[in-house]
Parts: sequence; C-alpha cells; structure tokens
Amino acid sequence: MTLFKTAPIINYQNNDQKIHTTLELYTHDRPGLISIVAQVFIDCKIHLINAKLVTLVDQVEDVFFITTLDNKPLSANIQGIKKSFSGGF
Repeated sequence: MTLFKTAPIINYQNNDQKIHTTLELYTHDRPGLISIVAQVFIDCKIHLINAKLVTLVDQVEDVFFITTLDNKPLSANIQGIKKSFSGGF
C-alpha cells in the first residue's frame, strides 16, 4: 500500500571527532532499496561501519555511518556519491 511518494533526501555530515561521515537517507520504500545503497557504496569505495534502518509504513529513514576505505570521513567525493544515488532512484 502506497500512502504518498517523496523524492529521496540524502544528507551528509562528518561527525565532530572527524572519525566517520553520517549519511541519512529519507525516501519511499521499494524492493531492492538496500541493494541499491550497497551497490553505490561498493562503486564509490565506501566502508560501512554501522547502519540504522527504519521503515515507517512505506517511508524509509535510514542512517549509515561510513568512511573511505582508508577509514577517513568522506569529503571530496560526496557529489559523486549523490550522483550515484540519483541514478539508482
């Protein structure tokens, strides 16, 4: 059952200690959504530290704690990641 559709919202923020980047994803739920996220992480060489996945009816509010493969917060490649996500949605 689809109650309403929303355009995906993707927010990034480096934590205060500069240990990791927090990626927040707000979108409409659909089959294969986490597979799309995983493929973007693989393609962009992102290391997933932890994730909090929440689905409320048909809306997703997921939070991912990520780093580069060198265990540093993301910086320069954030725009490339956003493009990769927009291709999957």
